[in-house]
Amino acid sequence: MRTSNPLPAVYTLPRSCYFPYFMAKEKVHWISGAIKHPGSFSRAAKKAGMSTHAFAEKEKSKGGLMGKRANLALTLGKIRNKSSKRG
Repeated sequence: MRTSNPLPAVYTLPRSCYFPYFMAKEKVHWISGAIKHPGSFSRAAKKAGMSTHAFAEKEKSKGGLMGKRANLALTLGKIRNKSSKRG
């Protein structure tokens, strides 16, 4: 009598088993890949006569490219360097 194997014919390990490998591949320099035109958002904010944070708060609800840039600016504003002395 043949017993059935509980594992499928092609069994792959879950991604969490390879966590350090995948993190090293995905995490490297994602910010430089996300910013296509450096300085364009700050130029637009300066043209509007606002700070970049205030401009991002105003534009974040808009769709399109400016809304995406505003959301990215707000996200990057939350990132802090680990070696920073600020509290």
